[in-house]
Amino acid sequence: MYVIVTGSIEQVWKDQHLTLGPGTIAGLSDALNLEYEADYTVAEDSMIIKCPYKSMSDFDAIFEAQPVYIFGFSKGAFRQCRDVFKIYDSYKKRLMISIAIVVEFIMNIRSNVGQWELKSRKFL
Repeated sequence: MYVIVTGSIEQVWKDQHLTLGPGTIAGLSDALNLEYEADYTVAEDSMIIKCPYKSMSDFDAIFEAQPVYIFGFSKGAFRQCRDVFKIYDSYKKRLMISIAIVVEFIMNIRSNVGQWELKSRKFL
């Protein structure tokens, strides 16, 4: 994990691009998932602090060594959660629009079924 002090890093996660800036933590979501699912690319000159991490218990050692990191990690985690929620919110909006279109289509079909039945009876 790396705390971004200055500059920005581009995180690509499940085809979504997030720009991580000062105060955020590159690799935090991967560390919590215990898998590396994201790719990271430095977007501009950046200064970062490397935080050794292999398991959740490593957070204890990091925070004991540098208690000030607790605030930074928390702030960075909240900022990253906000960014991820924005992505999910855009998916939710697109899904709601799609559902509305499907419901309207079904309602049109239901309202026309009676007319189609009457027309088909004329041919019998």
